[in-house]
Amino acid sequence: MLFRAVVVDVIYDPTNVSMHGDIMSKFDLTADAISRCPPNSCIVRYYGSGVTPSNKCKIAFPMLSSHLLMPVKPGECVWVFSPSKDE
Repeated sequence: MLFRAVVVDVIYDPTNVSMHGDIMSKFDLTADAISRCPPNSCIVRYYGSGVTPSNKCKIAFPMLSSHLLMPVKPGECVWVFSPSKDE
């Protein structure tokens, strides 16, 4: 499925977990979840038709991360491929 999401924050360097302390506390994420992310992963919130409004954020990995890195900033809208909006 293809979902629309707004970028809340970007994890540029997942190896430096201490740098992401504010992200972990703000979005209720663990250090393990952040350290497993590839660089430029996004913390996103789904929006649009068929999506119930929620403050729950998800981590979205970049597509083709080793070949093509597009810059993304908080506040931008992105497309997310996922089997369901709950994953």
